[in-house]
Amino acid sequence: MFRQVEINPLHRKWQRILWRESPVEPLRIFELATVTFGMTSSPYNAIRSLRQCAVDNYNIVEDENRAFTARNSILDEFYVDDYLESFDSLLEAVSCAHDVDVILRQGQFILGKWNLNCAKALHAIAEPEKSEAEIELCDSNATVLGLHWNPLSDDLFFKVRIED
Repeated sequence: MFRQVEINPLHRKWQRILWRESPVEPLRIFELATVTFGMTSSPYNAIRSLRQCAVDNYNIVEDENRAFTARNSILDEFYVDDYLESFDSLLEAVSCAHDVDVILRQGQFILGKWNLNCAKALHAIAEPEKSEAEIELCDSNATVLGLHWNPLSDDLFFKVRIED
């Protein structure tokens, strides 16, 4: 997610890197053009950019109600780069996921690694090139916000190792 956010050229001087391959070579100076891992401001910059993308681009969705729903979903249902949302119907889930994806693509935020607890929704959202018969929900090692998630039972759980 961080690498999708470009830094204003005026601010790149704060992300300078000094580099040389060996001690005998002269130092070279690089300025990173995107948000950098490990900086205190990086999560804020990335999240703020994601949220601004929602505000700036939600009108790309033609249906006004769906546009507002998708915008609000982006604003309220992301935790850094994890999108967590629940829906009452398959149609609602698929249409909102599609709209969220369309809006975020405007800012080059490409959503991947979809995990759902409904094979039909997973087929419609994540893997439309596969037949529904090829998509199988299983006990996966999916993680959500540091918790493990079982899509079959829709349970969140911790994995702990107790040493004797």
